[in-house]
Amino acid sequence: MRQYEYWIFFSIGILFSLSLQGQSSLPVGQVLSSARHDRTVDLQQQHIDFISGTNQNIPFVDQISLRSETERFQVFRQQYLARLTVNGFGEMHQQHKLNQASMMTETQVRKVYEHEALNQRYEAAVLYRFILQRMALQEELILVYQDKVDVLKKLTALSTGVEVDDLIKTEYDRDGLNLDMEEARTQLDIIKGKIATWVLVPDTDWNLDTSGFIDPAHMELVVDQIPSQADHNPSIIEKQYKLDQVQAEYNVEKASASQMLDFFQVQYARRTDGLLNREFSAGIGINLPFKGSSRVKIANLQINRNNLEQNIQLNLEQFNQSVKTAHEQMTSLIRRYNLAKEQWNQSQNKFTLDHSSLVRADGPMTLLKAREMQIKRQLTLLDLGKQIVDQYIIILDLTGVLSSVPSVNYLSKHLENY
Repeated sequence: MRQYEYWIFFSIGILFSLSLQGQSSLPVGQVLSSARHDRTVDLQQQHIDFISGTNQNIPFVDQISLRSETERFQVFRQQYLARLTVNGFGEMHQQHKLNQASMMTETQVRKVYEHEALNQRYEAAVLYRFILQRMALQEELILVYQDKVDVLKKLTALSTGVEVDDLIKTEYDRDGLNLDMEEARTQLDIIKGKIATWVLVPDTDWNLDTSGFIDPAHMELVVDQIPSQADHNPSIIEKQYKLDQVQAEYNVEKASASQMLDFFQVQYARRTDGLLNREFSAGIGINLPFKGSSRVKIANLQINRNNLEQNIQLNLEQFNQSVKTAHEQMTSLIRRYNLAKEQWNQSQNKFTLDHSSLVRADGPMTLLKAREMQIKRQLTLLDLGKQIVDQYIIILDLTGVLSSVPSVNYLSKHLENY
């Protein structure tokens, strides 16, 4: 490991090791896997199960009616009619395909919910790690400020020409960091509460294991290997399934309007004259190919289908543009990150700390200022790293890779399955 990397992570590792003592370690993969049983996912699965248990197919027999009629108000001249109204085989077939399309849409909605829940867990894990790392550095910076305050007070008391403004500013910076630390602790508690709810563990007595966390160099390799298009984004796929569903509805309505066979009927009449004193007759109803009022519904379905097609095309273009922008921003951030590392490696502050014996004659303030600048450079690197991983997750989210199968922990350097 290079010297600058040692200084960047040394203090952070100390805080992590102390915080992990006596506490259980929670793997990131366990947090990510909890997305499969998110509340929204479970409720949608219950809805799917309910739909599966409900018969939505159109039966062949639509209606059975029995009629009776008295001719000339004479009871002995009674007529009876039985009519069987039926549905068309084409309409029945198209309705079955519509049911399948609707089920595919509901199943994809469940995948969208799972994808969104997974994205929340990725963001929570990244923010959890970032807050702990930043708090570790801020804690060290507070100690440096406190040492500077103590030294400045002593120098002021000795009337060595120290500017009081330096003391006031240092105290202000120290107190501001303490406020930031308090806010960070609150934010960390909120994140831990969310994670505890997701994985059903206590709010305390555990720490998220972020060892082996992916670094910017590996993120860049992962991004280069995944498609830069959003065709597999779950939201885009859901809209495509909805388009198929509207098309199936159109086919059902068209088949219903084209149905020719309407009904079968049998009629029986009693008569006082004639040989058998009774008459039987059978009939069949045929619809003429005239759409009538169904033409309006068919037209509306065509309009909806065209609207969905345009929305899918527009959303896909917007997603693809967002992926391209995230790629560009991530590339730019990585260049800045590498430059910041190189600046740190060549900085005079690092030289001062590595060769403190050369500046010992200048007193403790030189070393304290050097350490202050060192920690601030580390904070800059940390902030850039957070921005890089944010763009990394955006790319995984928009391209749909985040929830692809098999499930991969993209926050791990080794990309383990979970």
